[in-house]
Amino acid sequence: MKKTDLETIEKGGINYLVQEGRRLRFMPWIGDLFARLYDPIMSRKVFPEKFKADIQRHFAILKSVLEAVRNQQILEIAAGSGSAVNFLDSSNDYSGLDISVRLLKAARVKFLQAGFQECRLYNAAAEELPFEDESFDACLCILSLNFFSSVSKVFSEAARVLRPGGFILIAVPIPERIDPEVRIRGSLLTEKQIAELGRTHRFGYERIDAENGSLLYCRLVREE
Repeated sequence: MKKTDLETIEKGGINYLVQEGRRLRFMPWIGDLFARLYDPIMSRKVFPEKFKADIQRHFAILKSVLEAVRNQQILEIAAGSGSAVNFLDSSNDYSGLDISVRLLKAARVKFLQAGFQECRLYNAAAEELPFEDESFDACLCILSLNFFSSVSKVFSEAARVLRPGGFILIAVPIPERIDPEVRIRGSLLTEKQIAELGRTHRFGYERIDAENGSLLYCRLVREE
């Protein structure tokens, strides 16, 4: 499932991108040195203090939305440390990518422990996916939309690799729900902006009726 101008090499369970004989390297904003602190920071600080949300409710919402998704080809962009094991059924064929190698290594351990038989991890960016057209049934974009340099490019690439009728499941803080005294990193989009960007790339917008602090849960469905 490789895009023709990008090759991959596998090492230690992680697939690295190679272009013109050279490995592509990425600079994680949090830095790989802090990757081991990612999970405790998310659960003890980001969710309660930044999102004013509950992380267990977050997992429960996503698990409910994905309950019927089984034996499918799933792509997760910005997979992080592997939180998808908390809400995605292990029967799915999972591909996850992130620009942080250390987070991917942590994710690999979780997916193996959770019993995923098909799990491929890529050190890659969401703006240029190393996959063929129409390779996936669903795409997960969980707590990462505000960090991409070009959301339009991410949506364009997701539309390319999703099959008709496939969807992007998004969870992201939105400015209209954020406590005005709280600062959240990245470039935040409103719900209206997310819906409009989705329509630009031939996605239908569906809000998921779930309340959890500043987080919006929604699904963008690729048109047939």
